[in-house]
Amino acid sequence: MSNKKSAKRFVLVWILLPFGIYLVVATIWLLVGVASGTALPRLVSQGRMLAVLLWVYYGCLVASWLLKSLAPRGLVISRRELSSYFYSPIAYVAMTLFLLATGFLFWSDFQPGQIAGMRSLFEWMVWLLVFVIPVLSMGLMSQEWSTGTVETLMTAPLSEIDVIMGKFLGSLCFFLVLLAPTVVYVILLGAYSRPSFDVGPIVSGYVGIVLVGALFIAIGLFCSSLTRSQVVAAVAAAAILFIVTIIPKWASEKATLPKFWRTVADQLVFRRYADFSRGVLDTGHLVFFIAATAVFLFLSVKVLESRRWK
Repeated sequence: MSNKKSAKRFVLVWILLPFGIYLVVATIWLLVGVASGTALPRLVSQGRMLAVLLWVYYGCLVASWLLKSLAPRGLVISRRELSSYFYSPIAYVAMTLFLLATGFLFWSDFQPGQIAGMRSLFEWMVWLLVFVIPVLSMGLMSQEWSTGTVETLMTAPLSEIDVIMGKFLGSLCFFLVLLAPTVVYVILLGAYSRPSFDVGPIVSGYVGIVLVGALFIAIGLFCSSLTRSQVVAAVAAAAILFIVTIIPKWASEKATLPKFWRTVADQLVFRRYADFSRGVLDTGHLVFFIAATAVFLFLSVKVLESRRWK
């Protein structure tokens, strides 16, 4: 009986209630728009934006349910890792600086006569994440090594995959929390842009930035698993991200760059992400980010395995 009650409560609170809120907000938005004389196509575009946000929420809900059912032990670690960020002053400093920088960049584009979009902001986000992600991920494993708490993890009924995936998912969830306030920019664009903007490039831009963040976190986790020093882990991760992101971007802008090296530069992070910011969802880019993230997570697991038996 209790299971049935909890299931009904879950459906009511997490599924039906958000849908009801969406209907109320959409109705109010429609009535206010009609009363203010807003054109119907613009109202439809704004309603589509609200629907996209609702589907993103449902997608996150399904993903969390799948993760909970597939890897319950790893999720214990991910919840602990996520909660630890909210007790860390470094995480708050990084979040504040990131949001201040993105707010300034958005405001510089949110001016009369500018194209209604977030493409330049998304591209600048990649540059910011090169420095923000290493700070957020530097203590994922190095703190465990330095404090000796890794011994507790290793003696618990957890595999190396549980530990690494738990750390990765916890850090990725905090990254999503970091991105959440930027949805305000989308709402401002929908409210003030004339004519209505295309929501497609914004959705694909967010998909791309989440994939970039996941890859950067995997690289930071790998560097953190190699050392006891958080500073060394942060510097190493920043150096790798600088090499795979910023240097190829600068090199590709050189007219004298040989064709081979230009092709190599175009295969790395920034050039692949640029298509997402333009509204292009390329399967090749999706495979690249997912595969590269998986590779660094695999390397982190192997490092943990090798250090466990030393």
